[in-house]
This record gives sequence, C-alpha cells and structure tokens, in this order.
Amino acid sequence: MANIDLLMVLQRGVDAWNEWRQTHLAKPGAKPDFSGANLAGFNLRGADLRRAIFKDANLSHANLDGVNLNDADFRDARLSQATLQNATLQSADLKRADLSWANFQAADLSRCSFLEANLAHARFTGANLMQADLRRLNLQAVDFHGASLRKANFSHSNLALADLRQTDCRGANFKQAKFCGADLSRANLGGTNLRGGDLRRVYAHFINLRGSILREADLTEADFEGAEMSNTDLIDAILEGTNLTHVNLDESFKPQRQPLAKA
Repeated sequence: MANIDLLMVLQRGVDAWNEWRQTHLAKPGAKPDFSGANLAGFNLRGADLRRAIFKDANLSHANLDGVNLNDADFRDARLSQATLQNATLQSADLKRADLSWANFQAADLSRCSFLEANLAHARFTGANLMQADLRRLNLQAVDFHGASLRKANFSHSNLALADLRQTDCRGANFKQAKFCGADLSRANLGGTNLRGGDLRRVYAHFINLRGSILREADLTEADFEGAEMSNTDLIDAILEGTNLTHVNLDESFKPQRQPLAKA
C-alpha cells in the first residue's frame, strides 16, 4: 500500500514534493512507496521520483515529462496514454505494466525490463533503449524511429510493421524475431543476431548489416536496395524475390549462401 503521508505531499505539487524530498528523503537508497496509488491524470512533470515504487499504481494519462524515474518499480502498473517525454527511467522495472499508447519520446530507458508488458501503440521516437530487455513481446507497429536499441534483447518478439527507421541497433539480439513488413530503412544493425528471423517484405533501403548473422532467416520479397551486407552470415537464408540491387555483399557471399527454394 502507498505511504499516505508521501502521497499527500505529492498531491501538493511537484515543487513541494521536490523540496520535501531533499529535506526528508536525502538518505541514499530511499524508496518512496506509492504502491496501488491512483495518480491517473496527475501532472508530475519534472518531479524527482528516483527509486519510487509504483507497483499496481494507476498512472494512466499522467504527465511524467522530464521526470527522474531511475530504478523505479512499475511492476503491474497502468501507464496507458501517459506521457514520459525526456523522462529518465534507467534500470526501471516495467514488468507486466500496461504501457499502451504511452509516449516515451526521447526518454532514457536504458537497461529497463519490459517483460510481459503491454506496449501496444507505444511511441519510442528518439528514445534510448540500450541494453533493455524486450524479449517475447508484441511490438507490432510500435514507433522506434531514431531510437538507440544498442545491445537490447528482442529475441522472439513480434516487430511486424514496426517503424525502425534510422535506429541504432548495433549488437542487439533479434534471434527469431518477426519483422514482417517493418520499415528498417537506414537502420544500423551492424553486428546483430537475426538468426532465424522473419524479415519477409521488410523495407530496408541503405540498411547496415555488416557482420550480422542472418542464418536461416526468411528474407522473402524484402527490399534491401543499397544495403551494406559485407561479412554478413547468410547461410541457409531464404532470399526468394529479395531485392539486392546495389548491395555490397563482398566475397563472403559464397555459392552455398545463394537463395534457397521454399519447401
């Protein structure tokens, strides 16, 4: 349950909360508890809520722009249609949270855990998701345009129709992820693991796949015009109808890596 005294201070406004926290919660590691609180629609813009506990809390439609939420606990919380632009959520726990239609534009979500979270229609334009855990999620049509996804884990996730234009995905894990129909134009996927992935009909003009693993991936009717694919592992990849116009494949593209017919 939420600490009623803390909740009353927060309800006075952001300035009152920040001043009170500096005086009364200066101890390192303090974790203000708002578990189960109803903060729907609250304007908390610019609040210092580091390490706060929002387990089972309702923050739907809340304004959390620019809020410091590093190490916060949002397990099972509701943040549907909340706005968190430019917020910092480093190492926050978002397991099973409802983040549908939430706006994380330019937010710092590095090392966050999103396991079993609802991210339907969420927006991550320009966000930092470096080393975030996004395994086995439904990310269909989610907007990651210009985001940093370096070393993030997307294994077995559904990214069909997602907007991944100009993303930095270097070193990310996309093993057996689904990208069917996604836009990957000008994305940097150098050194990524895409083994067994579904990249059918992706639009990937000028994508960088240098040194990536695409073994057993399905690239049927994908458009890779102008792509950088030198030193890319395409063993047993399906390339039926794939557009490889002006693609740099260099000598690593051996005969055994030629298109395979579908069974």
